[in-house]
Amino acid sequence: MTNKKDPLGFKTATRIEVIKADDENEKMSIDEIEERTDQLVEAQHKINEAIELIQSAVHGTDEERRADAYIIAQLKIWASDDGKSSSYTDCDTLIERIENPEDDDE
Repeated sequence: MTNKKDPLGFKTATRIEVIKADDENEKMSIDEIEERTDQLVEAQHKINEAIELIQSAVHGTDEERRADAYIIAQLKIWASDDGKSSSYTDCDTLIERIENPEDDDE
């Protein structure tokens, strides 16, 4: 079987086993994949919490427009796939790629 390396540094093998680029002998089990996706979902929730906190903190101030344009917009891209960003910049895409490594040859 030929393994491919994707931009995130993983080599794909099968849906159940992903060979880590830094250690070709270590494979991720289904439990490890679930743990990683759970961590990404948690990170996604924390990013959304950060967005709400920043919006609340700058609401009605001179900094509101700058925060919306430069901080909040970027956090929203990181949190979820808006269809406008590249395919490696958001939690939704990372979750999908970890859960479905066979789709990495796109």
